[in-house]
Amino acid sequence: AQPEPITTDLPSITVNNTEIAQPHISIPDNNFGNCETIHVAFVVDNTRHLAILLKSIFFYRHSPLHFHFLANKTDHVVLEKLLDSWQIPSVSYNFYTLESLTRTVPRFAK
Repeated sequence: AQPEPITTDLPSITVNNTEIAQPHISIPDNNFGNCETIHVAFVVDNTRHLAILLKSIFFYRHSPLHFHFLANKTDHVVLEKLLDSWQIPSVSYNFYTLESLTRTVPRFAK
């Protein structure tokens, strides 16, 4: 269930002797309550482009997020510092190296 938004009604205004009703504003509540965490995986090849994508995800999200990043050591350091500096609530993440995952995938015979 979606959390109830915070709502407010603005007072009406009068323009040229005509009363104009102001819009009803609905602001989403950032308290996610019992929402399930959404898991998102990325293969990182460009931290600058990924940072832009992450900002969009954070702006439009409605649930807690957990990211799984498949990255090299340099991208790992850059992304971890970036995410730590943003201090986004209800966001967690793990990093994986390509080498660690290829060891777990069986090889197919030709």
